[in-house]
Amino acid sequence: MSEDLKTVPNYLTTARLIMAPLLWMVALLRMPIWLGVGLIITGLTDIFDGYVAPN
Repeated sequence: MSEDLKTVPNYLTTARLIMAPLLWMVALLRMPIWLGVGLIITGLTDIFDGYVAPN
């Protein structure tokens, strides 16, 4: 069971869960460039996750 949890889609989801509060902090600190970079990275990991998960 624990080996089933160690997959690329799970790592990507965990990365996005970690990035969410960090992006909130960046937004509250009014750092729009870093917020944009973080949102792009989050979006790319979501796209990659959507591609990898079914395969």
